[in-house]
Amino acid sequence: MSGLAMRPVYRSYNQIQQFTSDVAHELRTPLAAARATVESVLQMPNVSEEEARLTLQTMERQNSRLSQIVQDLLI
Repeated sequence: MSGLAMRPVYRSYNQIQQFTSDVAHELRTPLAAARATVESVLQMPNVSEEEARLTLQTMERQNSRLSQIVQDLLI
């Protein structure tokens, strides 16, 4: 009988775990992409202005994506 009563609690707990896992993944993805972009450019011996601009544009896109995810979470 107690197992039946606890099912909604277990279901809620599982949903919270899934949500937390999904959020962690969504937040880590743009951060990892940004880090990889910066690291790859920093390893280049000479960076042209065009390469620097492309890197900054990539960083801007990843930052916008991350900002949107955080905004969506807070709404």
